[in-house]
Amino acid sequence: MRSIRPSYWDADAAEEVEISPDMEAFLILLPASIKTSMAEYIRKATEFEGDRSDRDDLLLEFVTDDLSQLDETIAESEDTITEFSAFLAGFDPGKFGDVEEVTTLMNDLGLGFPERLSYKDRITFFATQASVVQGRILKGSFWGGFDSSDRRKQFRSWLRAILAYAG
Repeated sequence: MRSIRPSYWDADAAEEVEISPDMEAFLILLPASIKTSMAEYIRKATEFEGDRSDRDDLLLEFVTDDLSQLDETIAESEDTITEFSAFLAGFDPGKFGDVEEVTTLMNDLGLGFPERLSYKDRITFFATQASVVQGRILKGSFWGGFDSSDRRKQFRSWLRAILAYAG
């Protein structure tokens, strides 16, 4: 004999599961205003979540483009840092090492180096963030909560159980 209790989709079991007698009692005793609020929240969240693929596509395009530009900037910074480091390692002022202006010139040449290192570190940090966002979008978990179609299906299926006892 088929039960009259509603069911919901259990994402972990990947099947419809009948609500328990305790859940049935909970839903029966829950004030109608709370059930209405729950149902409305599910509807609104589902509508918002429905636009997700368009948002994800746009964000993914932006993040991928941004990541590409950041990678280029990091490579340029690394090249500049490598060149300057090689220059310093190979520089020998010879007998002019005691000349005050040579020392001043070398100090001045090095002024931009710490800023270049700091800039590269900041850009690397932003690239790491962009990479994380990109990965989460590709896995479908960027917006949180619904990390799979089964989770979305489970979320939506609660509407049936709630509305079965709405009256």
